[in-house]
This record gives sequence, structure tokens and C-alpha cells, in this order.
Amino acid sequence: MDYNIDYNHISADYSIYRNASSTVINHILEKIKSKNIKKILEIGCGTADYLYALTQQLKCDSCGFDNSGSMIDEANKKNPGLNLSVNDLHSVFDYNDDFFDLVYSIDVIHYVKDLNHYFKEIKRVLDKNGLVLTITDSEEDLENRTITKYFPESLEIEKSRYPGVYKIVENMKSNDFKGIEITHSERECKMNDKVFQKFKNKAFSSIRLISDKSFEDGIKKIEKDMENNKCFVKELYTYIWGVK
Repeated sequence: MDYNIDYNHISADYSIYRNASSTVINHILEKIKSKNIKKILEIGCGTADYLYALTQQLKCDSCGFDNSGSMIDEANKKNPGLNLSVNDLHSVFDYNDDFFDLVYSIDVIHYVKDLNHYFKEIKRVLDKNGLVLTITDSEEDLENRTITKYFPESLEIEKSRYPGVYKIVENMKSNDFKGIEITHSERECKMNDKVFQKFKNKAFSSIRLISDKSFEDGIKKIEKDMENNKCFVKELYTYIWGVK
């Protein structure tokens, strides 16, 4: 089944309701603290919240691209001063060989149709001993995250979209990445109105793919749990690292 989403149409909503997770940023920074990271690239940067946060922390040169021109427009307004462009991750990346110290993506790998091409291009633009990082949801993450709890119809849709961790690792190995490592982060907090607005305004792609009834039922469940002071948000991420 084709699960296309028009990100040009929803870019303003993403700019308002989606922001970088401090847990994710801190996890990345902790893992790369011993590395000399001077140039970074984010694939599928969206409104560039993560790229901006990492650039500020690392004091590095940074580039990012997305296939949505509207997302890049929103990114330039929200996070000015970054080197952003429109590019299709299924094409040749518009960067020189052996250039970046870190190439990463967050919540993007499930849009990649050709993993072999994707990792081949990443390897090409990475400098010697450069790092590749894919931040995604494992099958266990998908089963246990908050979206699945309140919108269970989304689970099978998401499982059909996301490549498994094993498949990602196998494609990395076939492109000769070394030092492959898998890490994980988890954070749980109480649902507040600001976070609830993300769900209510469908600032998650999976919620845009379920039926209207499933969406309405899920919103009602969240509202009920919030009224009873027992609504919590669980953020789960799996990180797959490799070295050129």
C-alpha cells in the first residue's frame, strides 16, 4: 500500500509542533564526545531543529537537505543560518566525496526505498573514519510507543513502513561500514497540553495514515486519561551507528 504524505502541505504544522528532543541530542553528544566532528550532514532535515541544536553544541559546519521545499522554507525561518537545500535522498547527494565527519538521519529511514543506494551515497560523502547514524524505531519501539497505545490502528501501518534493524545493519555491512553499534534511549513524561496539541494536530506522520474514526477514538482516550491524571508520553528511539 502507498502511504504518501504531502510534507509541503503540512510543513507549517511541523514547524509549530515538532521540536528537537533533548534526550536524543544528549544521547548523540555523549556518543561522539571523543570524536573530532567539524562537518555534519542531516538527511531529511525537515525544519532542521536537530541540525540547529547540534550545530550550536558542536560549533561545527553543517548542511542539511530535504525533498520538501516547504520544509526547507520553514527551516530557514525557524532555524536561520544553516546551509540547507532541496534534494531527493533517492538521487545522488549534492555534496563532495570524503567531506563530512558525521552523516545522520532521524525518523527518515522508513522513507528510503533503496537502502543500498542510500548507504552508498552516505559512504561517498563521509570522510575517512566518518560516522553514519540512523535514528529510527525498532519493531519493539513501535509496539511500545505512545502513538500505538492510543492509535493502535497505526501499528501494522508502521511495521509495513519501517525497515527492521537487521535489514539496516545488513545494508551497512554490504557497503563496508565498520564498528556497527546499536544504542537506545527512552524517556517518559506526563502528557501536557503542549504535547497533546502534537497529537491533536497530527504532527506525526503515522496519525495521518489511520482512519478518521481511529484518530477520533484515540484523541478521546488521551483526553480521558489526561482528566484522570494518568496520561504519559513514552519516547523511544533506536540508534544504529557505523564507521566508514
